[in-house]
Amino acid sequence: MFFSIIIQPQIMRASEDLDGLNIQERKCRFHKENDGTDLFQRYSLQRCMFECLHRIATKKCSCTPWNYPHQGGPDNVCGPYGNICWNQILTSGSLLAGCNCEDDCNQITYSFYTYDQDLKATDCVSHNNFMFFTVSNHKSILFDRTHPMSCSE
Repeated sequence: MFFSIIIQPQIMRASEDLDGLNIQERKCRFHKENDGTDLFQRYSLQRCMFECLHRIATKKCSCTPWNYPHQGGPDNVCGPYGNICWNQILTSGSLLAGCNCEDDCNQITYSFYTYDQDLKATDCVSHNNFMFFTVSNHKSILFDRTHPMSCSE
């Protein structure tokens, strides 16, 4: 039995020509467009959403946990109940609708797939301390000699 993990990156790269359009027209932000943010120097969708929830939680809970950045100046540090209030806000997806965060113009996302299959190796080549197998859909798989498979399988 052979267990596979496939990681598939998806890269979205916007042309710098889009930089001439305003953010509302292109519906995305470049990393350098961080106006309106206080915590991060580079823009990303995740950073924008975190900062938005940070502002909401600080306002609703009237405090900021000691291990979170304090925006704009000294805030009250949360006690145990303030921390519970913060956790509830940060885990509430419903509040993100009011954040008005745009997608990143340049981004990399990853998809992960796993599956089991019988390993039917062909064209096994042993060289130095490594074994190279050609397996059905894969070009080659490299194992060192400590792997339980051998070229005779």
